[in-house]
Amino acid sequence: GAGADEEEIRDTPVKIPCGAAISQVAAGDSHSLLLSADNEVYSCGQGWSGQLGHGETEDCGAPKKVEGVFMN
Repeated sequence: GAGADEEEIRDTPVKIPCGAAISQVAAGDSHSLLLSADNEVYSCGQGWSGQLGHGETEDCGAPKKVEGVFMN
């Protein structure tokens, strides 16, 4: 999920604002989670119920780091 109002299929790389190297992606119907090579978690898409983990219920069109989450 890229947070767009219309369905969008994108098969081209998307640059993450912080320039993190992404090692894994989990993409759903309305939001996506990304794991960086440094084990940091990013999310984007529809955030209507806070599922993006950014502490708000706003949509996020570009991957944003989920603060306080670090994968081992």
